[in-house]
Amino acid sequence: MSVAAVADVATQAGGRVRLAWGRLRSNRVTLAGAVIVALVMVVAILAPVIAPYPALVGNPAAVLQPPSLAHPFGTDQTGFDIFSRVLYAARLDLTIAVGAVAIAFSAGALFGALAGYVGRLPDELIMRVMDMLSAFPDFVLAMGVVAALGPSLINLIFAIALVNLPIYARLLRSRVLSVRELQYVTAARAIGNPRWRILLVHILPNSIAPLFVQSTLQAGYAILTAAGLSFIGLGIKVPDAEWGVMINMGIRYIVSGQWWITFFPGAAIAITIMGFNLIGDGLQDLLDPRRR
Repeated sequence: MSVAAVADVATQAGGRVRLAWGRLRSNRVTLAGAVIVALVMVVAILAPVIAPYPALVGNPAAVLQPPSLAHPFGTDQTGFDIFSRVLYAARLDLTIAVGAVAIAFSAGALFGALAGYVGRLPDELIMRVMDMLSAFPDFVLAMGVVAALGPSLINLIFAIALVNLPIYARLLRSRVLSVRELQYVTAARAIGNPRWRILLVHILPNSIAPLFVQSTLQAGYAILTAAGLSFIGLGIKVPDAEWGVMINMGIRYIVSGQWWITFFPGAAIAITIMGFNLIGDGLQDLLDPRRR
């Protein structure tokens, strides 16, 4: 490829990026979601620098202290600084969300593409497995998987990914079934392109966009599921810094007036999920020509 051709491709790519950024910037709600998620990520990365106290070292002399200058979010019953633990918990919860979404996205795209493009027996087999997974309520299935495998970070990520797998597989299958009948795919088939090239070059790039929208929505769901499983003792264990664990540690103190123990980790969950949901809504507008 000549230098001029490379420059032309780079110019076109830059134009598409600028166009996408312009559309994203014009949607203030979506931009707000992106800012929220970016801030949570920055806070998670810089937690060791920002946190004023260690996440796993309590101070017996500062038990159940309300929010103050010394402890902005107060302390819990073991003297842990809530602010520091919320910051460190962001690292763990985002790791769970990214890991679960990445696994479900990759596996779901693979199974959905095979089911939609190959059809026949692979389609029937894959879809029946997806039906089996979808037959259980999502949280109940995740709870059963973690209970069977044992509570750990890896098992928690796997359980959440397994629960989300049918969503990605069904979504991509439906898109592939639609796209494979379009004229440009028929033309690519007529000139002798191999099946793998038709799938990877002509079908998948025009089918996979909805999965990116779904992945932002499922990232918020993954955080909520992880917090729920940790709250009931099937995820991250006390006293590790995780938002669901922190709520579990403080739930019995709400009636005695120590509201801050559960309020701040709960607010962190709500704000982070809201950020991911706002991004998903904006991506849907950005990637769907009918909604532009």
